[in-house]
Parts: sequence; structure tokens; C-alpha cells
Amino acid sequence: MYLAHVRAENFRIFGSAPQRRGDDDESLRIDFGPGISVLVGENDSGKTAIVDAIRLCLLTTAADFYRITKGDFHAGGNGRADTFTITCAFRGLTVREQPDTVGSGTRWRVRD
Repeated sequence: MYLAHVRAENFRIFGSAPQRRGDDDESLRIDFGPGISVLVGENDSGKTAIVDAIRLCLLTTAADFYRITKGDFHAGGNGRADTFTITCAFRGLTVREQPDTVGSGTRWRVRD
């Protein structure tokens, strides 16, 4: 089994997917293959945001406690988003590893 795709909208530095033709895609879309993957980039390019998105999607924070804060919601030209979405997809799962339900996800909302 391996993590094949990570998608995030309105999470930290990653904005929304295009809503209309011609809109910029500011969302995160990464495809991984089986084996080792390495994230390389300049400071503040989103490497930690990618790792934290995966951790949130998998509902694991190791021994750390992680609380979603206002700063996790993308702030762009139209203000701060009120929801963000993270999606992880796996490939190569054995029958035993496959979930009983398909299509479950988690959405977070910030309340002031």
C-alpha cells in the first residue's frame, strides 16, 4: 500500500481549485508513486503544510497534539476561507486493508 494522491483546498498557503474556466488553480495536487518520495523546496514553499495535510487526513499526529487554528485556513485576496478540504488516496491496498466504506472525508470549519 502507498499514498498515491494528496489534494488540499484552502489549507494554509494552498488556495482554491478553479471555480470557472480561466481561473487559476491555487490548490495542492500531488501524485506519488510507490517507493520513497522526497519533498524539496525553498523556505515557506509549503513542505510542512503538505506533511501536516497528510497527518490531518490520516488523523495521526504521532505523539504531538495538533489543534486546527485560524492560520490553517487559506487567506487570499477574498479574505480568509471558512473551510478547507484535504483528500488522500491510496493504491495497492490488499483486500484486508480496504475500508468498509468508501468516500468518507473530513471538512473543517473555523468559528470565531
